[in-house]
Amino acid sequence: MMQLLIYPAILLGLLTVIQIGVIGVVKPLLTGQAFSFNVMLPVSLVVVIGLIGFLVRHYRQHRLAWQGGLLKWPIVGPLLRYYYHYQFALGAYAFSLAGQDLARYCQALGQLRQNMLAKVGQTVSQRLASGASLVQALDQPLIPADVGLLIQLGQPPAQFQLALAILSQRLFKQLTQYLERLIALVQPLLFLVIGVQIILVYWQVLQPVYQLMEEIA
Repeated sequence: MMQLLIYPAILLGLLTVIQIGVIGVVKPLLTGQAFSFNVMLPVSLVVVIGLIGFLVRHYRQHRLAWQGGLLKWPIVGPLLRYYYHYQFALGAYAFSLAGQDLARYCQALGQLRQNMLAKVGQTVSQRLASGASLVQALDQPLIPADVGLLIQLGQPPAQFQLALAILSQRLFKQLTQYLERLIALVQPLLFLVIGVQIILVYWQVLQPVYQLMEEIA
């Protein structure tokens, strides 16, 4: 997704730089003002940069709360759930290849740095310690429901490993398909923003020219 969106993002950044140059350098020359290297950023751009900086700092300080909140968003939430489902299934498959069960896998997840999967691992370990069965402990939104169904089948270890491998591949396919649909939505919006940015640049250049023509006429 980042590879597909990097071109419009770079183009949008270049247009922003051009717009700053037009406002700070070209427009003062066309209007007869003194040339100055003190290019003033548009107020809206300053506000956006400050807001992004605040959000990044707040996210680093409250990472877990942010991730939990993003799960409730209409577009980002399903994407994160697909991602966590795939990560859980892939990790469970890797642990099964090493001869470890799901309880040990969840215990290892709980020891990771604070993120949503670490919270899931801690919750599963706490439920198991309180006497819940493994299927009941794994009944959580960020764990694929198919994992509990596979446990209930009581398959031998080799077949269980194969089932986890197939499940992780299917979840990865769902994740990529959702990403493709999301990209198909985001890319046109980015190019629409780029188009508006181009129009603004032309308007900021041509407006002083039109004013000069009117004064001459």
